[in-house]
Amino acid sequence: MSIVITGNPGVGKHTITKKISKKLNLPIIDINIIAKDSEVIEKRENTNDVDTQKLAIIVKEMKLDGKIVVGHLAPYVLEKNQVKKIIKKKFGRLKRGDDIEPLDIYESDFDGREVVDIAITPYRIARMGYRSVKPNHQDALVLDFIANIFNNSSKTGILDKLNAENKILSASGYNGLGGKDHGGFGFGFIPRDDEQSFDEAESLILDAVNSVKSGDFD
Repeated sequence: MSIVITGNPGVGKHTITKKISKKLNLPIIDINIIAKDSEVIEKRENTNDVDTQKLAIIVKEMKLDGKIVVGHLAPYVLEKNQVKKIIKKKFGRLKRGDDIEPLDIYESDFDGREVVDIAITPYRIARMGYRSVKPNHQDALVLDFIANIFNNSSKTGILDKLNAENKILSASGYNGLGGKDHGGFGFGFIPRDDEQSFDEAESLILDAVNSVKSGDFD
């Protein structure tokens, strides 16, 4: 059995991996290093593209038992059955609770574009919000489906691909904006580095939105 640690870039995967490795005395397999050493990364002008299919073949030939596998590319190169059975055995399936009645919260009408710039974290984080139907509306289920087109557990969504291809540091779409009694659909994203501006990162998100609106996506 192997331990797999994955997540978006910058969340502390390698930090926790080193601690687990030291505690359990297990060797580390870094997917990112394998990708670089195997020359499956194609450098472009503003990003690096990873051939995940070739990387998956390389990783499949490696012996991973008794090792810790780490990297944000792990979901793309490890077979689901390698970890799915273990997760199901350990955690089972979470049961859905009762529906929560929405609160009667007053909110003034929103029209156009409003930009809020606040310095509260060392990370350059951006969020985009759109007003949508209320949670109990019959179309709310459609928005849940659309959210899975952007991001899903299989990491095959449009924004998942942006993350994997290192075109952006992190991007996600979600149905609901915290206190979502009025209904909302949001996007959160982090520019790749200081050279990528918020406008450049936002344009990638808007391109993804337009591709979903037009139906022009794989």
